[in-house]
Amino acid sequence: MNRCTPFQHLKCVYITGKEVFKDGRAGKSTRHWWRMSYIGRACVDQYGTVAGNIYEGLFAIPHYSAMAVGNIVGLLAYAVDQLKGN
Repeated sequence: MNRCTPFQHLKCVYITGKEVFKDGRAGKSTRHWWRMSYIGRACVDQYGTVAGNIYEGLFAIPHYSAMAVGNIVGLLAYAVDQLKGN
């Protein structure tokens, strides 16, 4: 992400969703829980620390909710594979 725009936020959600599902599918919790989102970093770069953190905060609840769902679905898929012996 290089701009703090709605389109870039959607791109961030897509990329992060793929990454957290992949992490869950591998049987691990995602590293994204402990980092600022890609769009958050772009907003900080574009608007500065205070405004960038405010923009990050606006997207935090839906962003982390979607991350939780993606990671849990991946972990469930991993668990099913383990039960099937793959």
